Amino acid sequence: MMTNSPELLQIGAVAIIFLFAVKEFFRYLNNKGGHPNYDKDIALVKQQLTNHMNHACEDIKELKIAVKDINLQLSEINRKLDKLN
Repeated sequence: MMTNSPELLQIGAVAIIFLFAVKEFFRYLNNKGGHPNYDKDIALVKQQLTNHMNHACEDIKELKIAVKDINLQLSEINRKLDKLN
Protein backbone atom coordinates (compact mmCIF):
# COMPACT_ATOMS: atom_id res chain seq x y z
CA MET A 1 0.00 0.00 0.00
CA MET A 2 1.31 3.42 -0.96
CA THR A 3 1.54 6.10 1.68
CA ASN A 4 0.98 9.76 1.02
CA SER A 5 4.32 11.48 1.06
CA PRO A 6 4.53 15.20 1.77
CA GLU A 7 6.02 15.77 -1.69
CA LEU A 8 3.01 14.21 -3.43
CA LEU A 9 0.62 16.26 -1.31
CA GLN A 10 2.50 19.44 -2.17
CA ILE A 11 2.53 18.61 -5.89
CA GLY A 12 -1.20 17.88 -5.76
CA ALA A 13 -1.92 21.16 -3.97
CA VAL A 14 0.19 23.12 -6.46
CA ALA A 15 -1.58 21.39 -9.37
CA ILE A 16 -5.01 22.29 -7.97
CA ILE A 17 -3.97 25.91 -7.43
CA PHE A 18 -2.48 26.04 -10.93
CA LEU A 19 -5.66 24.67 -12.53
CA PHE A 20 -7.79 27.14 -10.58
CA ALA A 21 -5.52 30.01 -11.67
CA VAL A 22 -5.70 28.91 -15.33
CA LYS A 23 -9.50 28.71 -15.13
CA GLU A 24 -9.72 32.19 -13.61
CA PHE A 25 -7.29 33.57 -16.19
CA PHE A 26 -9.45 32.33 -19.07
CA ARG A 27 -12.57 33.67 -17.35
CA TYR A 28 -10.84 37.05 -17.07
CA LEU A 29 -9.87 37.00 -20.76
CA ASN A 30 -13.40 36.05 -21.75
CA ASN A 31 -14.93 38.89 -19.71
CA LYS A 32 -12.28 41.40 -20.78
CA GLY A 33 -12.77 40.72 -24.47
CA GLY A 34 -16.50 41.08 -24.19
CA HIS A 35 -18.74 40.87 -27.20
CA PRO A 36 -18.48 44.06 -29.26
CA ASN A 37 -21.31 43.02 -31.57
CA TYR A 38 -23.49 41.54 -28.83
CA ASP A 39 -26.01 44.40 -28.78
CA LYS A 40 -26.16 44.47 -32.57
CA ASP A 41 -26.67 40.70 -32.66
CA ILE A 42 -29.48 40.90 -30.09
CA ALA A 43 -31.19 43.67 -32.06
CA LEU A 44 -30.92 41.61 -35.25
CA VAL A 45 -32.40 38.53 -33.57
CA LYS A 46 -35.25 40.60 -32.11
CA GLN A 47 -35.99 42.08 -35.54
CA GLN A 48 -35.96 38.65 -37.16
CA LEU A 49 -38.28 37.26 -34.48
CA THR A 50 -40.63 40.22 -34.95
CA ASN A 51 -40.67 39.64 -38.70
CA HIS A 52 -41.41 35.94 -38.21
CA MET A 53 -44.17 36.70 -35.72
CA ASN A 54 -45.76 39.24 -38.10
CA HIS A 55 -45.61 36.71 -40.92
CA ALA A 56 -47.13 34.02 -38.68
CA CYS A 57 -49.97 36.38 -37.69
CA GLU A 58 -50.70 37.11 -41.34
CA ASP A 59 -50.73 33.37 -42.08
CA ILE A 60 -53.14 32.78 -39.20
CA LYS A 61 -55.48 35.48 -40.52
CA GLU A 62 -55.41 33.86 -43.96
CA LEU A 63 -56.13 30.45 -42.42
CA LYS A 64 -59.10 31.85 -40.51
CA ILE A 65 -60.51 33.28 -43.74
CA ALA A 66 -59.95 29.97 -45.53
CA VAL A 67 -61.70 28.05 -42.73
CA LYS A 68 -64.68 30.43 -42.89
CA ASP A 69 -64.87 29.94 -46.66
CA ILE A 70 -64.74 26.16 -46.28
CA ASN A 71 -67.44 26.29 -43.60
CA LEU A 72 -69.66 28.36 -45.90
CA GLN A 73 -69.11 25.90 -48.74
CA LEU A 74 -69.90 22.97 -46.46
CA SER A 75 -73.07 24.70 -45.27
CA GLU A 76 -74.13 25.22 -48.87
CA ILE A 77 -73.43 21.57 -49.70
CA ASN A 78 -75.41 20.45 -46.63
CA ARG A 79 -78.37 22.63 -47.65
CA LYS A 80 -78.33 21.18 -51.16
CA LEU A 81 -78.15 17.64 -49.78
CA ASP A 82 -81.05 18.36 -47.41
CA LYS A 83 -83.15 19.57 -50.38
CA LEU A 84 -82.40 16.32 -52.24
CA ASN A 85 -83.56 14.18 -49.31
